[in-house]
Formats: sequence, structure tokens, C-alpha cells
Amino acid sequence: MKIIDVGCSYGINAALLRTDLNLDDLYAAYLRPRGSLSRRQEIEHRAFFRNRGLRDDIQFVGVDPSFRAVRYARVLGLLEAGIMADLETRDLTVEERRDLAGADIVISTGCVGYATERTFARVYDASATSRPWVVAFAMHPFSYDNIAMALRDFGLETRLVDRFRQRQRRFSTVRERRAILTAMTKLGIEDRLERTTGYIYASCHISAPPGELV
Repeated sequence: MKIIDVGCSYGINAALLRTDLNLDDLYAAYLRPRGSLSRRQEIEHRAFFRNRGLRDDIQFVGVDPSFRAVRYARVLGLLEAGIMADLETRDLTVEERRDLAGADIVISTGCVGYATERTFARVYDASATSRPWVVAFAMHPFSYDNIAMALRDFGLETRLVDRFRQRQRRFSTVRERRAILTAMTKLGIEDRLERTTGYIYASCHISAPPGELV
């Protein structure tokens, strides 16, 4: 399986899907004083993930404007290929398009709002021959509507799958909480979880060829 991760950052999705690690495991490894990944030596980080049995049947191609993040994920072997580019501002190169071709699925777990329909259209255009699904989590209060419209041009239908709503992160400040809740009210987004838990949530949108969504 070939997965394109839009907004891949340091390859966390690849680490979660290619090993038996979960988020708590990664938090402990990176953040505890004596965690396996608390030191900065890349050779130790690479060995850590290799020893967790990185799956060869899942290949990740990461897309992110952060050179440092993509380089780290590539050096560790989490990504098969990495595209270090801001696709809001430029097209893909021929080589980058080749890296994206033949994908089975396109995912995004936090960059919607920073990456818009321009990025998603460019990524999908490069991989459209294999007709991958797009599974994207849009953090509230960002809208997925423009991305869904762009993907419609490639013949995809989009559905909001509310049961897959996920906790994204804590509010950073009281001011941010107030601004996000106000925006959600204006957009008509249900905000019970944000008001009661202290966390921002993300909605799951799945875009797929007609008839494939059930």
C-alpha cells in the first residue's frame, strides 16, 4: 500500500501505521527524560524504529514545507520519499509527481486550513491515475468545502464521517478558545466537545470515486 501524507511533519503517521507503536508510546519515547528518543542522535532514532519492525508493505510519501521535518522522517526510514515544498505557491516538479504516482490513499491529519484546495488539487492531480481515496481531518473551525469542491473536479464524492471525529489538541490560550468557539458558531459547527473538554477537535472527511463510499 502506498500512502501520501499531506502535512506529514516528522512522520508520526508513518510511525504509527508502520509499527505497533501508539501515540502514548511515542510521547513517552520522545518526552520522558530517559525515553528512547529523548536524545538527538539520529542513528539511535533510526535503530529504534527499525527494531520496532517497520512494515515494508506500507510505503509513505510525505508532503510538507518543513525541510527539517521531512529530512528527519526520511533519514529514519519512515518515509519512502519526501516532498519538501509549499504547494500553495508552486507546482510539483516532474520528479515529485513521479513520487506521488500510484498512491492508494491520500491522508491529512492536521494541515487543512494551512494547506488549501491548491495543495490538495496538485497532490491529487499527480496521483489521479490510481484513483486514491482522500481521508482528511479538518481541525475546527476550518472548512473542508473548498477542498471537496476541488476534488469533485477529479470525480470524487466527499462525505463527512462524524463518528470519526478526533481530538486534535488543547486550546493554547483563553483568547484562542473564544475565537474558535465564535467562529464555529458562525459556521454552524457543533461545538459541545470544544466547550466541555478544553480540546479542539477535527472532523473526518472522506473523498472517493462514486459508488465506493457506503
